[in-house]
Amino acid sequence: MHVKDIVLENMVLQAHKGIDVQEASGITFRNIKIISEETNPVIDIVHSDKLVFDNITYKENAELLFRINGERSNTINIKNTDASKAKEKIKYELGASEKALFLSASALLQIKNGVKSCLKRQCVSGPIHLLSKEIKWPSGVTTRE
Repeated sequence: MHVKDIVLENMVLQAHKGIDVQEASGITFRNIKIISEETNPVIDIVHSDKLVFDNITYKENAELLFRINGERSNTINIKNTDASKAKEKIKYELGASEKALFLSASALLQIKNGVKSCLKRQCVSGPIHLLSKEIKWPSGVTTRE
């Protein structure tokens, strides 16, 4: 069953694994603290779209913050979230691509070289599309707020 149009906010989620979103659309996670033993990944997305992650906090030194799977995964917005505490920021697998993700300038997450795209177990670094107010970053990437 396709889950859609849900808002989860002002929550502390404690579990063995973090957030797992599969076959979902229109889900918003706002002001969520994730306490999970397993941090590879903290947030796992499979064939889902129109997702918003706003002000997400998690364990320092998490292995992987976001894993995005499947070619149907798109329109994933990350805002007010600091990814600098994660060893690896975002990984794309099974046909997902960096085109699925939108970051606000305030959530730039200091990603730089922390993005990987994986297909058939081969990973390569890839660019990330950033949206928000025009801001110049050291790598020459511009964003819009």
